[in-house]
Order: sequence, then structure tokens, then C-alpha cells
Amino acid sequence: MSTEINMFEHILPFIEPLATASGVGFWRWDVREDQLMLSSEAIKTLGCDASNAPKSLAQLRDNLLDSEATDTDQSLLDCMSGKTDQYRSEFLVNKKDGSSVWLSMIGIVVEKDSAGLPLVLVGIAQDIDHSKRMELQLKSNVDELNLISQISGLGIWDWDLQTGIINHNENYIRMLGYDPETFNKSTDIVDWEDTVHPDDQQDSIADLQAHIQGKTDHYSRDIRVKNCKGEYIWVNDIGKVLEYDQDGKPMRVLGGYLNINRQKRTEYMLHNALKQIEQHSASLQMQVDERTQDLDRTKRNSEALYNANPHANTIYNDKLEVIDCNPAALDFFDLPDKQAFFDHFKQTLTGFIPARNADGSLKLTMKDRLKFTVDHGFMNFDTELMIHKDMVPVNVTLKKIPYDDSFAIAAYQVDMRSLKKAQNDLERQDRLLGTVNRVASLLMSADEHNFANQLQTSIKMLGEEVQADRVYIWQNHMVDDVLCCSQICEWSGSAEPQQGNELTTNISVDDVMPSWRETLNKDKCINSVVRHMVPVERKHLEAQSILSILIVPIFVEEHFWGFIGFDDCADERLFTAAEENVLRSAGLLISAAMIRNDMTTRLIQVSKDALAAAKAKSTFLANMSHEIRTPMNAIIGMTTIAQNAKTKQETEQCLSKIQGASKLLLGIINDVLDMSKIDSDKFELAHEPFSLQRMLRDVTGIHEARMREKHQHFSVHLAPDAPNALLGDEIRLSQVLGNVLSNAIKFTPEQGEISLSISKLSEENGICELQFSVKDTGIGIQKDKIADLFSAFSQADSSISRKYGGTGLGLAISKSIVESMGGHIWAESVPDVGSDFSFTVKMLRTDDTNLEHNNVIQADNVDFSKIKVLLAEDIEINREVVMALLSPTGIQIDCAENGLQAVEMFKMHPDRYDIILMDIQMPVMDGLSATIEIRALPLPRAQTIPIVAMTANAFAEDVQRCREAGMNDHIAKPIEMDEVLNKIARYTQS
Repeated sequence: MSTEINMFEHILPFIEPLATASGVGFWRWDVREDQLMLSSEAIKTLGCDASNAPKSLAQLRDNLLDSEATDTDQSLLDCMSGKTDQYRSEFLVNKKDGSSVWLSMIGIVVEKDSAGLPLVLVGIAQDIDHSKRMELQLKSNVDELNLISQISGLGIWDWDLQTGIINHNENYIRMLGYDPETFNKSTDIVDWEDTVHPDDQQDSIADLQAHIQGKTDHYSRDIRVKNCKGEYIWVNDIGKVLEYDQDGKPMRVLGGYLNINRQKRTEYMLHNALKQIEQHSASLQMQVDERTQDLDRTKRNSEALYNANPHANTIYNDKLEVIDCNPAALDFFDLPDKQAFFDHFKQTLTGFIPARNADGSLKLTMKDRLKFTVDHGFMNFDTELMIHKDMVPVNVTLKKIPYDDSFAIAAYQVDMRSLKKAQNDLERQDRLLGTVNRVASLLMSADEHNFANQLQTSIKMLGEEVQADRVYIWQNHMVDDVLCCSQICEWSGSAEPQQGNELTTNISVDDVMPSWRETLNKDKCINSVVRHMVPVERKHLEAQSILSILIVPIFVEEHFWGFIGFDDCADERLFTAAEENVLRSAGLLISAAMIRNDMTTRLIQVSKDALAAAKAKSTFLANMSHEIRTPMNAIIGMTTIAQNAKTKQETEQCLSKIQGASKLLLGIINDVLDMSKIDSDKFELAHEPFSLQRMLRDVTGIHEARMREKHQHFSVHLAPDAPNALLGDEIRLSQVLGNVLSNAIKFTPEQGEISLSISKLSEENGICELQFSVKDTGIGIQKDKIADLFSAFSQADSSISRKYGGTGLGLAISKSIVESMGGHIWAESVPDVGSDFSFTVKMLRTDDTNLEHNNVIQADNVDFSKIKVLLAEDIEINREVVMALLSPTGIQIDCAENGLQAVEMFKMHPDRYDIILMDIQMPVMDGLSATIEIRALPLPRAQTIPIVAMTANAFAEDVQRCREAGMNDHIAKPIEMDEVLNKIARYTQS
């Protein structure tokens, strides 16, 4: 023991200089004898001198150590019990001069007894008073900041840009619903992305990077973060760069999350129409890791967050004096700096606060409210401040918080103007919705008779509700393939009406409103001040005294139908998005009501037209029955008379009348079939070369006999410049001209006059427009009856059909034919004076060389006795008629009763026949199939033998099918003897 002490004493002089230089004292404690040896630096650290330095641990405890520190020195107890070989303790030492210092002692066991208990300890002692007191001050400040953070609900984050680590305080962890004891307070950027809503990440990162790059003073954004339940809550995320490296590169960002979920839910309840209300922010709380440097950093962080708060914050001491404010408070109360704020805030605030409430009662003074907060710890109230002659609604929160050894009161003032405006906008929107509902009810109850008045009332209601000077509805329409729009309805309050003038009628959208079409087609509104619009639009609108305008597009069945407009002619303004949406709904309601009314009106008209058409068809059927039965009666009656005739002359007279009646009946049937084709859109025109002069001779030749019977004077005038060779449908043109001439002959009395004139109106690129006019001195037509002439199933006067006969289809068919030829037909008439029926057609001029004048073979010059015909016809009487008609010519005829039999007969004797006359509709095998079979036979004659259809299938599509099957030509039933002989001569003699 003495050796060890001597060794300690021996080396002590060498250690002493080192201890003095480092401020570290050495000690040795002999546990058995409770002897304590101290170096001079250790004695100095204890505030003693060599004469009164403690010689034992007991003396140290009794004279110098703080009793609480000694009692709680668990480390020494553990060392003395043999649990550990090291001893470490910090305690407060009472110096002789009455002061106290914090001392740190560290020791190790250098000698133990056989039981392992310590016998000798050696160690060092060091004055840590400065750092310990700084640590305690720091802890006090941290506790204060934690309290402020808890009061404000602020969660703190600290982002180290070099490592990417983000540290959070416990308030942030509690905000998300986690247990601070088990939750990892440190995360990285990946964990951050997993917590923040995907839709908010991009904008948040962009704003934060902008601040880090020095583009903004601080970072602030509302984002959604995921809590422990997997739900997203809204927070106001704010931050500021606090540390930079020597190159000025940001190293550390400090920020905080303020829970604003309740406010956000309020915004959504207001239909997303309210602006974001920035949240109350509180003093910054900071967890520090380093002692002196962390304390300084904590102060800077607190100041940065306090200064970044967008709301006015003020702090009062326990004497209710202003001791601090943030920059937002300076701006809010219009004071230049903090000193001015401290000096003049009370009188400024007094001037801002009205003496009485809106109901006349006295207001509580700010001093009264502060005293209430001192007594109760918290107060929140709404008030109004008179700032720059405007009453500004403010929400004030007062909180009592610990401050030094006393307390302070933190005041948070939130400008409520935006919230109040949003509430007012919502109330206005509700009123507008109510008006729209009343408009809907009004229009739904309107019928076609009072709809116009109800519509006018509706737009007036909308105009008065939104305080517009003018409301109108425009509808789109096409004018010469140009999109135009016209105003169809208008209400004007204090503005000059514009309905029907040149500024509101047939306005070209692209010329007058070039930017509107694209915008409105995208279902977007035009909400603008007129002076900000393009010059051409500004000119058109300013001419109507419009200062600002809202245009809401109207779509019907996904097509841009038009728009509803609202004008301001006294003041400029912009409508809110909510108002746009409500007025868009109003536009749809109005357009739907207009369409419904239009459909109702049209349905009523269609119903009337249908009744009229039904009556006309009934009259037509009665006329048709009369027209068909008349020639049928003649045919049956003359047949009976012919059967009983006693002389050949009587028989021939009967047969002649039967033939005339049959042709009349065929004409009626042809008219009905033509009308049927027109109604089913199967009406087609041929395009073949023909001679106009020859066509005129043929048509007039047919009617000359009838005109001679009535001793009528007839003249034809063909203009010299009218072309002769034309390309078109000669038969249909003849039909129209024949119908007009037939009517003129029918309704012109004996000795009357009829004239036909043909003139060329124009010619362009070889297309000639020709006009045909037929004038007569007949009975004439009433002017109001002329329009009915060209309608199917109607005649100008029912008495006419009884007196003159006719189906009433001829002119309707003629109208369809003429319009298919690019022309039109009309009539002018004076009763008892005469009528002038005219029509135009367009046809292509062609060469005379295209006309087949010399290709027509005359049947009179053909020896038919040498011609052999194969006739395929399934009906016996039809075979008898053909054989009887052709018998006088000497033609040799073999008959087949169906298509299959005709094919077999041709296969057996392919060279026997010169021509095949083929019916179409036959049993076993029809005529088309039989023709295809014959053309497919491996016989030379199968490809060249003429096959002519002789059938009742007489439509153009029937002729086309015949040609497609391989037939050469077509003859329609009932057959004309001359036509049959001409076709046989043409195909057997060529």
C-alpha cells in the first residue's frame, strides 16, 4: 500500500504540469482507510487550498458535495459493490467561497481484495461547470420549445442534405398517430415519398428545390401525408435553409408540419370554392445534438420559422407589454419595423378596433382580453379591425405560455377576408342555384304557346340574379358552308337591346370571334374583360357597349349548339368558377327546354301533316280506285261485246278500245311503280347519248293525235343555241315533258292553244342548263293551290279528278325526276286564263357522232321467217300471246317452261337458235341462273348467242342484274310488238 502511494506521489510531480495545462486534476482513494489524495489541480478544481483540502471521501461529502448529488451517485455504488470496474459521476461541489461548480469525476479500480471488491481507485477530476450549465440552459430551452410545439400542433423535421437523413420530433410522430417510443425518428427521402401523397410529391419537391436554389425566401406548401391508419391528412409543410457550406451550398433544411386537415375538410365542404386558408403557425421547436452550437442553431431555426409565418404573430410579457412580433405582423398593422411596433402598437391597435360591436354594444378592449387569457390560459375570438378605412374580419387566438421564470402571451391574428369572401361566394352560388331551379320549373311547365314568354322570363331571372346588364342566347347555323351564329333571344336590363340588328344576326364565328370557336368547342367558358380581348372581338363587343362578358357554351348531343351570354355594360368583372358551372347548367336547361319545345311544335305539325297526308291518301285511293276501275271496266265490257260481235268491224272496234284502255291502265300502273321507287330511294337515271330533236319529235308525236281530236293549236320553239346531242336519261326526260303536255291537253278546252319552248339558260364545262316551258289557255289554277300540284297523292281540286280524271302522281314524279337532273319545276297560272309549267334540267353536251342514227335496223326490212327463237316462259297464256303476236312474221319458236329446260334444249341444239327470249321469274330455275348456266357451257355458241330478258321485272336494278348475269338486253312486260321485233332484228341481223 505504501509503495503504491509512494509511486503515486512519485509520478505526481511529472503529471502536475500536464494537469495544470489541461485543467484536469488527478485523485487516488484508498477504500480501506478512506484516504483521499488529490493533485494540486484537483484541489484547485474543488475551490480549496492544500491546507483545507479533504483527506477522505467522508470529508468531501460533508464539506463540499451537494447532498442530492451524493445520494443519487448510483455509479459509485455499483463500483463499490463490484458490479463494475469504472466509476463516472457528475455532481455539484460547494466551494469554500460559497459558490458552487459542477465537477466531473472518472475513476477505475486498480486493486481488489479476494472477494473482488475494490481496495484502491485512481482517476481524474475536471471542472465542467460552464458546459454543464449550458447543457441545463439548453435543456430548459428545448423543453420550452417542445411546449410551444405542442401548443401550436407543429411537427418538426430536419433534413441533412449531405446524408439525405430526415429527423422528426415527437410531435410529428404523434401527428401521424404513432407511438414515439417505438417509431424511428430518422428516415430518408424514400420513406418521405412513401408517406406523402403521390399527387403532391412533384409540386412539393419543385417548391422545395426552388427554395434550396435560392429562388424563394422560404418553402411553404399544403400536402397530404399518410398516418398510421393509411389515411391521408392535410398539413402545411414549411421550411427554410439554415446552414450553408463555405461555398454557399445548402447543407441543412429545417421545417415543420402543421396539421390543417380540419381546414381542408372545410374547404371541400364549400365545394372547393374557398381559397386555402393558411394555418396558424407556432414557435419553432428543435431537438439539438450538440451543446453550444445546437443552442445557437435552435435559436436561428425558431426565428426563421417564426418570421416565415404568413399570419400576424405578437408576443406579450407578463406585464402585457409587446415584446416581439413577426414580419407578417408589421405588414398587417402597417408599421415599418419592430421598434415602431413596440412604440406605437397599442395606439395603432386602439385606432383599429371600433369602440362598439355591430349591435351597438361596447367591445372588450385588447387589455381585457389579455387579462382573461392570463387567468384562463386561452382565448379565441372573432373581431373586426378598421384598417385603411376597410373593416377587416380577423380571428384572434391568445395562448398563455411559459416564458423565462414567468409567462408570456402569444397572439395569432388570422385575416379572415378570404374565408368571408368564400362564404359570401357560396351563399351567392346557393342563391343562383335556387334561381336556376326556378327557371327549370318555369320552362318545364311551359307549353308551345307561352314558351317564348317563359323563356324571356327565365333569362331575365338569371340576369337579375347575377346582376348582368344583358342576357342572351345564340344558336349556331351554317350560311354558305360558313359557321355563323345569331341571337335568338335577349333580355336587357339597363343596357341597350341588340336583338335583331346587324351585330347579332348571321355573325361569322371565325371572322368576328376568331378565338371563341376553339375555346367553346372544348366546353370552356369565355370569362373576360373586353379590353383584354383581341382587336376584332373587342371592336364587335364595344360596339354593343360591353365592358366584360361571360360566354357559356351549350352542347346538344355532344355537338356545339350555341351559347348563353352575360354582359356587363357599366362595370368590369370576372365571374367565379362556381358561377360559371351553375350558369353552364342553366344554359343546358334552357337549350334542352328550347329543343323540347321545338320538338313538341314539330310533332304537332307532323301530326297535322300526317292527318292531312292520311286524308290525301284516302282521297288518292278513292281516285286510284276510280282510275283503275274505269279502264278495267272498259276492257271487261269491250271484251264481252267483242265476244258477242256479229261482224268483223264491230270486233275490231272493241279490240281498239280494249287496247286504248289497256294502255291507259298501264300508264296508271307505271305512275304508281315510279312513285314507289321514289319513296324507297331506288329511283335511278340513265346516262346515254340521245338526240334532243328526235326526243321532241317522239314526245309531240305521241300527243298530236289527242290535240287534233280537241282541235287545239300547238306550236314548238327550239332555241337555235340549244344543243342537239346530249348525255342523259332520254326516257325520263320524255316522261316529264309528256306529263306536262298531257296535263296541258287535258285541261285546255277545244280550240285552245298550247305552246312548247326550249331554251338554253347557261353552259359551263360542257354542262348545259335547259329550260322547257309549256303554256296553255286552259282552266288555270288558284294561286294557293299551285304548291299542292307537286305533292304526291294530291290535286289542286278534288272536283278536277272527278271531271278530268288522273292519279295526281304525274307532277310529283316529274318533280323528283327534274330534281335528280339538277333542276327544278314550277308553275304560274291564272284561273280561266291559262297556265305556264316550266322546268329546268342540267345535261352534258356530247358529239353528234355518239348518236346511233345509223345503227338502228328497221324491222320492216328483215325476213323473220329464217329466224329461230328459243322462248323460256313458264306461264302458258304468256307463251300464247308471244307466239300469236310473232306468228304473222313467220318466226320459228321453240318453248321451254322453265330455265332448266331452256338450258337443256340449248345444250342439245346450240346452233339451232338465233336468239333466246328469257323470262326472269320461273320455277325450277329462274332466268338469271339459266343465263349464267348457258354462258358457262363449253360451247362456242354459248358466248355469242343473244339472250334478251322479257319480263315484268322492269326496274333499273332489274335491268342491271340482267346485264350482270350475261344478258344482252331487256324487254319489259306488257310487251309492245314493235319493240320485240326491233330487238330481234337488231341482235340477229348485226
